[in-house]
Amino acid sequence: MLGEIGVAFVVPADAANPPTLEELRAWCNERLASYKAPDALVLLNELPLTAMSKIDKRSLAPAAAEAQKKWQR
Repeated sequence: MLGEIGVAFVVPADAANPPTLEELRAWCNERLASYKAPDALVLLNELPLTAMSKIDKRSLAPAAAEAQKKWQR
């Protein structure tokens, strides 16, 4: 929708040594076209799952809204 920004939720493969947001942004800029790169990144320990083992998008919505607020400042 107009006015929304792309938010990527990232779960690091190595939880003991997670990448920084700057490293993730650099990785995206190297591999993705500028219009495809997410505007905001959120690091998570794990993705929330529903009872059917699918990603629970509703529980990610507050984190996405918070990331959008920070991006717009």
